[in-house]
Amino acid sequence: MTMHHTEESERNDQGSARGGGDAGGLMGEGGGVGGEVYASDPVCGMDVAVSDTQFTSEVAGDIYYFCSQSCRARFEKHPEKYT
Repeated sequence: MTMHHTEESERNDQGSARGGGDAGGLMGEGGGVGGEVYASDPVCGMDVAVSDTQFTSEVAGDIYYFCSQSCRARFEKHPEKYT
């Protein structure tokens, strides 16, 4: 299951709740606290506030969000395992 955020998915789904098996793994208004948008860290599965994290990586135009530097480093060594 791919859990990442793309700029296109944000434009297409602004304000909608996303999650479960839905590609993108975003939770918008109603799914997050105070309307915050969250993405699922593809390495550990933790929900990450998109606006708060400094740990991101871009692969083939898709932006992935991470809870920590160590999760981002694991992802960047072998992104094919997580995409």
